[in-house]
Order: sequence, then structure tokens, then C-alpha cells
Amino acid sequence: QFVYNLNDWVLGTTAPLFGLLQTVVCALSLPNDIVTMLWNAVMDVCIVLMLLFLCEQQGAHRLRSWSALSLMMFLQPSLARISVGGMEVNTFAALSLLAIILFREDRTVWASIVCSVAYFLRPESVVLLGVFGITLLLQRRFSELFTAVAASVATVIGPFIVMIVFYHSFLPQSVLAKSHNIHRPLAMTLAKFMAPEPVTAVMVLTCMAGIFITMRRSQLTTASIHMMGTAVLTLVLYAVAGPQVWSWYTEFFLLALVFGSALFLASFSLRGPFVLWCSLSVIGMASLLALRGPSRSEE
Repeated sequence: QFVYNLNDWVLGTTAPLFGLLQTVVCALSLPNDIVTMLWNAVMDVCIVLMLLFLCEQQGAHRLRSWSALSLMMFLQPSLARISVGGMEVNTFAALSLLAIILFREDRTVWASIVCSVAYFLRPESVVLLGVFGITLLLQRRFSELFTAVAASVATVIGPFIVMIVFYHSFLPQSVLAKSHNIHRPLAMTLAKFMAPEPVTAVMVLTCMAGIFITMRRSQLTTASIHMMGTAVLTLVLYAVAGPQVWSWYTEFFLLALVFGSALFLASFSLRGPFVLWCSLSVIGMASLLALRGPSRSEE
């Protein structure tokens, strides 16, 4: 019933689509915790492959980009904790990247549909939809904008009606409750996104350097601009509203940092033998794993 208490019809999940996936796991009598972690691992692989595709569009070498992306994903401790925590954001991030790639291929309607489906995993998909809409407006593609809006509305209207009928609202109770607890200090929000630990703070700098280098080479594609723009706009909106920010809210922003940092590393790896860079990545990951141990869910 997606409720806190049985037959008390108050919407108790911010990710109803992920809840539906969980019901399939339960119906098949499979271990929920193991299946969810495996699912998130698969989503992470899909995310790396899509980021790899976007790296190639910047002119980066495929294998060098794969090595750099794998290393950056491994080094990012928050991403590891989110994945093993069994949250819905891995699936949300994968769908968001898929929508960006579809939009790049001028499949505007499908991009809008995928993005709208992602809303039922995380509400931040509205930001990406907004980025798509602004792009279509600036390019004066008004007919495509109208079609995209219609496709988006058609996607969400059915689930919204069901939610309103059963729960009298399509907004989860936790969102309504937290809407009164806002205006937290700006520094607290920025720290949660940009410096929850030292690795992320460093990645902010390497990401900026990677994007700058790519722009200097005139290789930054529209799809990458959409991804980085969505990540930055999400940060800005959270900073302005000032709600409580949990680590999994920052997933897409962290992936943008991974992407930009991978571009930075890949740009330097062009100057040396590929085997050397791959070896350094593997040795670095193995050493860190041996010294630090696996990341665990802390929130």
C-alpha cells in the first residue's frame, strides 16, 4: 500500500516505482537486500557505459575513458555507500542519463517519457525536464516542445490520478512534512554536495579542470552540457530552498563530478602508454580496497 501503517492511506514513499520493483522481488520470494544490491550494481554498470558513451562524444579514447571512469567511480566513497544502501537513486541516475542520450539523438518524445518515469524515483527529474524545455525554447523548436510536454503529461497523469484517489495527494507525506523545515544554512548544503569528504572536494576541482580542457578543445557536446547543467541547477535549487539533504540526494551531482574528472584524467592519459594508465588504475583501486576495506552504508 506504500503507507506507514496498513490501511492508513498516507503516501509513505518518495519512490513508488522503486516500491513496485520491490514488490516483484517479494512476490518471487527472493532475498530483498541481496537482489537490490545486485540491481544497483547492474545500474552502476549501465551508468558507466552511458558515461563512457558521452566521453567518446568529447573525442576521448574509449579504453582510456573506461579506465578513468572506473577509477573515478571507485574512488568516490559516497557513490559506493549509496549503492550498497539499497536506494532508488542508482536507477534514477541511469534513467536520467538515458534521457540525456535520447535527447541528444533528437528523440525528444522518448527523452521526455523516460524523464517523466524517473520522476517516480526522484523528483529531481523535473530539473532535467526543465533543462530540455529551455534547450528547445532557445533553439526555437516549439512544435517539439509542445509534443514533449504532451508526452510528459500523458506519462504522469495516470499514476497521479491513482495517487490522488488513494492518498488524496501525489506528494509523499515526507516531502510535505519537510517542506516546513527549510532554509538551512547555505554552507551546510554546499558542503553536503561538494565536500562531504575530501575525495569529493578534490573531484570538484578535477571536474572543473576536465570541463575547461574539453571546452578549450571545442569538444564539449550538448549532452554533456545538459548533464552538467542539471547537476549544477539541482545544487542551486537545494541551496536556495535549504531543505535537509541526505547523501543519496547528491547522486547525479556526484556522477557529474566523476564524468568531468574522468575527462581530466583521460586528457592526460593521451600522453602516455595506455597499458600504463590502465595498470595504474587497477593497482590504485586494489591498493585502496586492501587498505580501506569496502565502503558500507552509513545513512
